[in-house]
Amino acid sequence: MYLSPRALGGVILCGLVAWGTGCVSTPEPLTPPLGANREPGNGALDEAAAERELAVAQRMIQAGEYSLAIPRLMHVNSKFPGTPAAIESTYYLGITYHKIGGLKDAQDYFNQYLHLAPEGRYVQSSQDYLATLTKEVEDTMLTPQGIDQRIQAVETAGKQGPLSHAQQMELADLYWKRGEYSQAGALYEEILVQYPQLAYDVTIRTRIERQPDGNYLLLTPEEVVRRTSEAEPLVIFGTSAFRSGRFEGYPATHKERYYTVTGQVTNRGEEVLLDAEVVVTIYGFGTLVYDTQTIRIGQLRPGEKRAFSAKFSNFDDIENVNRYECVGTYRRQG
Repeated sequence: MYLSPRALGGVILCGLVAWGTGCVSTPEPLTPPLGANREPGNGALDEAAAERELAVAQRMIQAGEYSLAIPRLMHVNSKFPGTPAAIESTYYLGITYHKIGGLKDAQDYFNQYLHLAPEGRYVQSSQDYLATLTKEVEDTMLTPQGIDQRIQAVETAGKQGPLSHAQQMELADLYWKRGEYSQAGALYEEILVQYPQLAYDVTIRTRIERQPDGNYLLLTPEEVVRRTSEAEPLVIFGTSAFRSGRFEGYPATHKERYYTVTGQVTNRGEEVLLDAEVVVTIYGFGTLVYDTQTIRIGQLRPGEKRAFSAKFSNFDDIENVNRYECVGTYRRQG
């Protein structure tokens, strides 16, 4: 399934990018535990967190879950800019977009990686990909009019005789690109009847899904959004931190100086969330934990937003507080 970064930014990543800071599911295990999401502080970059997020995306790629890996990689890229993991995420974005047919986007990401890491460990691999991508891009960059013309040509060929496997796959792909998801899905089902061994084909797997009753579900962009929202309904966004209290020129103790973390939380799912909480932790250098506070949010209706704020004074020196982390928890009904 091909979705451009712009489409993904507006669709799949509505909670991760469009809201500014977004949230990151607990990176281990692969499927986040119920009610857990976390957002590292936007102060000092947390390279360890970036590496963990990248590792999750790499496991998704190894499992062939390319469409799921893309939002994770884009989050690493935007949330931890400048870290080695963020730079490497551009390389893996090139790979994932190439796997799902986003050739022009794959080309852009490989070029971006070469710009960011001219001596990186994936330079040769990126150059190898780029060497083969140019012709592929030229062959597949069809305008809407070109897609219509190609569909008409393949459909005309189908009237003259049975279409080959390659022609059927091409026609289904063209229908999908034109937004005719139902027509594309029906054709993919026909292909699977003729060629059941294609059940594990990457393109087919990312566009239709066999249900327990034997029917197929279309994995349209809207369905991907719904699944993402239901899997991680609680999203923390818009976080910031500031120092306040008595400072220079005043003989104050650290108890009169405060490190405050603020932000918002929302429910982007379709069900009411119960007992929602935000656990805010402030850190010193390394893994030193200064203090933790739990902000009780309570019940969150679908689409509802709540603000939260936590004020800390438990530290040896406020200047040694270099980052914070917000973790959201909740309970589902039933």
